[in-house]
Amino acid sequence: MKTPKNINAEIGIAKTILNELKPEHQVFIAEIGAYERGKIKEVCRMLGPKIGILTGINEQHLSTFGSLENIKKAKYELIESLPRTIIVRGLPEDGIAIIRDKLDLRADDIRVEKEYIFFKVSGVNFKVNLLGIHNIDNILLSASCAQKLGMSLEEISRACLKIKPEQGGMKFLRKDAPVVIDSSYSANPDGVIADLDYLKTLRQAQGKLIIVMPCLIELGRVSKEVHKRIGRKIGEVCDLAIITTRDYFKEIKKTAEIGSLQIFLIENPKEIIAKIKEFCKNDDVVLLEGRVPKEIKSVKFF
Repeated sequence: MKTPKNINAEIGIAKTILNELKPEHQVFIAEIGAYERGKIKEVCRMLGPKIGILTGINEQHLSTFGSLENIKKAKYELIESLPRTIIVRGLPEDGIAIIRDKLDLRADDIRVEKEYIFFKVSGVNFKVNLLGIHNIDNILLSASCAQKLGMSLEEISRACLKIKPEQGGMKFLRKDAPVVIDSSYSANPDGVIADLDYLKTLRQAQGKLIIVMPCLIELGRVSKEVHKRIGRKIGEVCDLAIITTRDYFKEIKKTAEIGSLQIFLIENPKEIIAKIKEFCKNDDVVLLEGRVPKEIKSVKFF
């Protein structure tokens, strides 16, 4: 069994163990989140984990941790708590390269389709109903864990067929033209860039690409630079960008204004909907990224 969605702190994990973990369960998977150093160590002291997967080393929550180095040290608490570690990697530039029990899995023959990703691992076919190439990293990390628990690649591949799109970060609100993608559960710098890369693959012949998103939070002193980076990506990919909060709109706009991109700061949900309807045509694709106003999700833009 696993911890429910949104449950990743010590008290929530403890309640899950007390109320739901049964003798018949063979494996317990816990997501551990933290906003300061020491929290992951506390949860690990309670859990006594045997296998760990380390993800998400980026600027998210930098304002609460104070520095990227503190984020790395907090994540390292998981490694220190383990008797062994499986492929502990975030991004290539994260500065973490500690592997006690090495097991390399590599994805080859990668194909990104509108509604699924396909790839091969050591000659075994994987088809996963998730959106975006970035999900391959998550599958490989999970597959490494499953192998440690005795599953073969063939068994893991069959299990991946059961994954539903809503289990990923993105899902379709509307598959017919114009396509609407919901990635509004949460947003972090790497996730926004990855979602924009996926959005780029959906462009139709005469279609436009539209993103609606707020500025990101809890990035601390790197906030301006992160939003400039996001702006550059928006400028590369999108034809229309609607930013729903003003915090770092100037930084996004400054680097996004290239080519034919139109970018607007619109905070009122009705005005956001009106602008999309004004711009949107049948072949367009709309990406709702981050915590956008909920009214937008229920609107038919065309």
